[in-house]
Amino acid sequence: MSKISIAVLTSFLFLSTPVRVLAEDYPLKTEKVYNIAMVEQKPEFKGGETAMYKWLADNIRYPAEAIADGAQGRVVVGFTVTRTGAIENVHVLRGRHPALDKEAIRVVKAMPEWNPGRNNGRPVNVSYLLPVTFRLPDRTESHDTIQSKKTVCPCCGR
Repeated sequence: MSKISIAVLTSFLFLSTPVRVLAEDYPLKTEKVYNIAMVEQKPEFKGGETAMYKWLADNIRYPAEAIADGAQGRVVVGFTVTRTGAIENVHVLRGRHPALDKEAIRVVKAMPEWNPGRNNGRPVNVSYLLPVTFRLPDRTESHDTIQSKKTVCPCCGR
C-alpha cells in the first residue's frame, strides 16, 4: 500500500470514529443581562404597574405558618425579564420569614409574560427588583372590611 492510501484510510477511520464532546468543554454563550438603569425601555408587566400589583394581590396566598408566627413585611425579590418577556432566575434578595420568602418566589414565578426591556430598539434581558409586601390585618379590622378586599382573614380563615 502506498503512503497516500494509508494516510487517506487513517484519516477516514479517524473522522468516522464517534467523538464524545462534553458540555463543560464548550460552555454555552450566555446572553448579557442588563441592569434596569442601563436600558432605554424598562420591562413592564402587561397592563402596567397597577395591573401587576392587582395580579399579585389576587394570586398571593398568605402562608399559614407565617400567620401563626405573626410574620409580615416586605420581601424583595430579584429576577430576570428575558428578551421574550419570560420570568427567570427568581431569588430573594431581602427576606422576612421563610414561608413569606417561599410564597413571594412562587407568585413571581407564576407571573404571566411581561413586555421585555429594550435597548437600541431590540428586546434584551433585564434584571428587575420587586418588593412584595405581606400585611396581616389589624385585629381591630372588621371581617366585613377583610371580605370586601376579597382576602382570607388570617385570624379565623373566613
